[in-house]
Amino acid sequence: MEKTEYYSRIFIGSGGGIISDYQLTKAPDNSVHIYVGLGKDGVDCLRVIKGHLYSRIRPDVRRNKKGIPVREYEHIRFLGVQDDLKKALEHRHVYTHVRMRRTLDLREMFDIEKGLSEAKEIALTRRIEKLLMEATRGLNEPTVYVHVITSLADGMGSKIFPRICYRIRYALRDTSNARVLGYFFLPSVDMAKLPFVMDKMKVLIMAEGYAGIRRLDTFMSIELNGGSYEQKVPVTPKPKKRADEESDSEEEERDEDREDEKKAGFVELGPGHIAWTCVPMDWCYLASAEDDKGMLIHRGYEYALNSVAEHVMDYMVNDVNDLTLENALDDHIRFAEKASVLDHEVHRYSSLSNSALIVPFREMNTALATELWSLFSQREEREPTEREVFHFIGEVLNDPNIEELLDAADEKEKRNAERDARILEEAGFKMDGDPALPDILKDIEMRIAEDQRRSDDADDELVWDDSFSTLSPEADKSGEEEDGEDDAEQNPVTEGRWKGSNKMLEEQELIQDELAHLEYEKVEFLQELESIHKEMKNHEIYERLYLDLFGELTASVGIPGKYPYDLKYAMDHPESVTDFFDQQSYRLISNLDDGEAKLFSYSSESPLVAKIRVRMQELISDYDYGMKFVSSMLDPSFKFNIGTILDGILEINEEHIFEYHYGEKIQQEFDEARRNFENGTRRGFGDSNKKRLRDYLDAGERLLVLSIYGEELASITKSIERVREELDDLGRYFRKLADITETIDRTFAMNKELYDKTDVIADGNPCSVSMVDKEDIRKLIEKVFKNINHKALFSDYMKKMLESPKEWQDNDQDKISWLINSFVCDVFKEYANMHMEDCYRKLFYKSDVKMIESAVGIEYLPEMLKKAHLQMIFDFRTESNKAPTKFRYREQRLSLPVSMRDVSEVFREACEKREKNRFKSRKERWQFREKDMMDHVYLQDGDVAIPLSSLCHMGAYEAAYRFVTQTR
Repeated sequence: MEKTEYYSRIFIGSGGGIISDYQLTKAPDNSVHIYVGLGKDGVDCLRVIKGHLYSRIRPDVRRNKKGIPVREYEHIRFLGVQDDLKKALEHRHVYTHVRMRRTLDLREMFDIEKGLSEAKEIALTRRIEKLLMEATRGLNEPTVYVHVITSLADGMGSKIFPRICYRIRYALRDTSNARVLGYFFLPSVDMAKLPFVMDKMKVLIMAEGYAGIRRLDTFMSIELNGGSYEQKVPVTPKPKKRADEESDSEEEERDEDREDEKKAGFVELGPGHIAWTCVPMDWCYLASAEDDKGMLIHRGYEYALNSVAEHVMDYMVNDVNDLTLENALDDHIRFAEKASVLDHEVHRYSSLSNSALIVPFREMNTALATELWSLFSQREEREPTEREVFHFIGEVLNDPNIEELLDAADEKEKRNAERDARILEEAGFKMDGDPALPDILKDIEMRIAEDQRRSDDADDELVWDDSFSTLSPEADKSGEEEDGEDDAEQNPVTEGRWKGSNKMLEEQELIQDELAHLEYEKVEFLQELESIHKEMKNHEIYERLYLDLFGELTASVGIPGKYPYDLKYAMDHPESVTDFFDQQSYRLISNLDDGEAKLFSYSSESPLVAKIRVRMQELISDYDYGMKFVSSMLDPSFKFNIGTILDGILEINEEHIFEYHYGEKIQQEFDEARRNFENGTRRGFGDSNKKRLRDYLDAGERLLVLSIYGEELASITKSIERVREELDDLGRYFRKLADITETIDRTFAMNKELYDKTDVIADGNPCSVSMVDKEDIRKLIEKVFKNINHKALFSDYMKKMLESPKEWQDNDQDKISWLINSFVCDVFKEYANMHMEDCYRKLFYKSDVKMIESAVGIEYLPEMLKKAHLQMIFDFRTESNKAPTKFRYREQRLSLPVSMRDVSEVFREACEKREKNRFKSRKERWQFREKDMMDHVYLQDGDVAIPLSSLCHMGAYEAAYRFVTQTR
């Protein structure tokens, strides 16, 4: 199994976390949403949308082929088109720490397929058709929305979006109710990604953005200008017809094809060649990263991504009054067409000026879960001792005498240690410290010690050896008076040495050799004693466990029966004795097989291993033991594991097998008794004949017992090996579970670090206003964990994991995350089952209507409007006849949760009051929609049906474009 670093569905930094099903809302009925991200910005936006989706929309539950419930979004699909995946991740610096930039390296966070670098456009059409077929499965004439997201300043996305959108339209040609929507990031969004002022890069972005804007407006004006766009498409073969039908239906087919082409918006020029006459998208939404003064806003890139996500998520929720995205689009398109007739410009553009008031349920639930896991992490993971492993096996075998044997073994080990000390001392060794010397070496050691205590002057201790010198004594004396360098040049010393007493050196070498030899003997002796003591210590325990394991097997065999016939019959039918023993052998071996089947099953897990599994699961669920304690007992590399106990039991069985081989002479006795009976019986010699028959039967019974005993020993050996194999499987099972729980612990440790070092809520969605802050979560944790029993919860957690192996055995992080999610929501169900108004009352104790009015009117609504007004991307200061102010349509909409009736009324009154005070001459009014939301209030306050010519900074974009093109 590939090791996973962490689970992104649980990690709050990658958009995951804990969310209750009660706090999720149902996806819209009979509708399909397909999100297509083009280029690096489009792919990044897919990631943000998926984060919103997981935390707000309830997934569908279906069962796979194995009958296992699978949670997925059946009618929502994602497709990323990018020539290089790494390009979508190159701007990691724009993410705050809460996004944990390293998570962007994970491919699993995106549902990305390789884009145009590896696949032809026709293959992309097939891919879109496949996604459409998967998403519409089980629906009856659904409404299909395809959301295409890209940046106008992206070198790839801004160039390929017309082709991709037309390919999507071609894939939707047979869908009766389908809409293609475009979401475009203006150049300011890409400029907001730059870590510092880079004038050259900004000029390039503005130039690329201007080219993208012109390209977008050109294709959106295709109906207004009467143009077309030719494209190659897959050739669809038509079914063959009979010759007599061809002439009759040819004209009808042409009429039908023309009608279909007219509806689809293209004209077929030839096989696989069409010309589009319709716009590539039904409506375009523009996202900016500038405020109303034209300055880049803080975290503008994330702001734009979340603005798109908030908009699409608003239409992912059922409207109580059945006001759908389709209705809103129809109104916008009608207004845009009227405006286009007046000024001959395309008006199918809107600004994404939105914000939301949220209750961060995901962050709150995850904070509670993280605190719980931090308590879990305080447990001490330890390995079992040898005594605990023996005690575990004794519990499994229901043997209460194991404790007495363990106590006796410990006492025996203590006595053996004392005896070993005496033996070593008598042999001239010390148990601690250096080996003692025999008496013959003590005098030598004392004399060496005395010599070493003499004067430190080396000249008094050393004598020059003339036999090894090339210098004469006179030269030596004269050399003392001359300079050292001259002496070295004229009389070089080639050989010679200072020597001590030869006798002393020989004694030293002798002592060192003796010490080394004694040390080696000591180590060898201690190893031998250790092996003897180990065998002596555990032998009785292994004998006891051997009887506990196989005593029932031995008892199940039974004893041989008695020969049923008399002497006369035996003499007349000597083969009856052989048949009798064969029958008895067959019966006893059958009993042995039955007993073996009861104890050790070969078709499934044996009862013994099943008992071990159950007991280990109990220990795993115990806070004081845990996973490491159990895993170590099944780990062959651990010193005290169950495998070593099986080795000891197997040694006992081998001892019995060795004894069994000494009984082979019984076969000779049986053969001799058989010959005596068959050849020596005579009529009239009754007593001697009876004795021969009795000897024959006794020898046969002994041989039968011996042979059955041999079969029993062989069966025991086979059973032990079978148990060993099952324990290996069990060890792999628990090691896999240990890896899973370790990854879960590591993920919550990362959450803990994130909550401690950052403000997760403040660093989250930049275009939203949160009702809860970091201090509120801290108070909530203190309140909840005041009376919590984390040890009992740890036991419940491990039991849930053990009861659901199918959820984690394949290391599917979606299943594992939902398993942890359901456990946490059950533990903290009082808070995991809250909706927005419950949270408002329980956490803030604001039940009075005036307090709610004050909070909404003073705190929430002004901040929401402020965030929504940041994206003022159109210039309304022009005074020309074609001023967009003349056709301006302001969409002021507030989506309120049904569960928040009291607060919803306060929002309505506050909005209407502000509208009267600010726009007394305006006819626009706020639209209020009730939706099945649980966690937020959505506010849309943007411009609708505005031409691209009124975009802010269009003059600067054009100037940058001309500068770049002229300087190339």
